[in-house]
Amino acid sequence: MKKIIAIIIVTLISAFLGLFILPLEVETLRWITVETSKQDVWNEISQEDYSWSWGGSKTLWVEGNATFEVTERNEDDFEILFIVRNKELQEIGSGKVYLEKIPEGLWLRCEYIYTADYAPFARLQDWLHRGEVAIKLDEALLRMKTDLENKPK
Repeated sequence: MKKIIAIIIVTLISAFLGLFILPLEVETLRWITVETSKQDVWNEISQEDYSWSWGGSKTLWVEGNATFEVTERNEDDFEILFIVRNKELQEIGSGKVYLEKIPEGLWLRCEYIYTADYAPFARLQDWLHRGEVAIKLDEALLRMKTDLENKPK
């Protein structure tokens, strides 16, 4: 019986310490193929007044009191940089939306990076949140693809 208890204790301690192995930086990368030209996509998404209706006006996929802010539009690399801030206006994440030409067409890609909490269980929760972010990014990219492909030429 003592061996079983010792094994359980060692397993629990190992699992707890294993949470520290998770990196602090959490990155989510999502993409979708778009059936239109690179320049047409860029012309649409790089506009200053583009609605970014990926969940609400100028909010991309963020929720609650977080805000989404475009910080740079780089026409040479076809990329848009952004930051996400919490309600206290502290930066909680950043990323980019960019276009990549592939043999089968064009990828519209979105990369989002945020820092997980240091505490092990909070870090695990932040890593699990990554799946929710990925789903929201997929939905956002699909809406953007639909908007771009259905736009009158």
